[in-house]
Amino acid sequence: QSTPSKKRESGADEAKAMAMLPDTAGGSVEAMRTNLLEAQSVVASLTASLLKELPAPEATSRTSYLRTLTEQIGTLLPEQKWEDEYLHLAKEYFRADNPEYD
Repeated sequence: QSTPSKKRESGADEAKAMAMLPDTAGGSVEAMRTNLLEAQSVVASLTASLLKELPAPEATSRTSYLRTLTEQIGTLLPEQKWEDEYLHLAKEYFRADNPEYD
């Protein structure tokens, strides 16, 4: 949640960032494009520097992460086919969007 003090800090940071940008009012498109490319280059450089300084996240394990479809929904009985359920599921889907549909 944003508190008033955080909003003030954010506004101050935004004003500080805007003050660092060159004045492009009334400038040519080429000048604005050049300034934008320079700003993007600075952002990329600062982001790379920041990422180097941040601690590495802890390694995670993906054990049991990948599960087969059979593990997730169960086995299909030999006498069942997906086509058997399709019409019922399609009606249910359209009924959810349009209650008058039947």
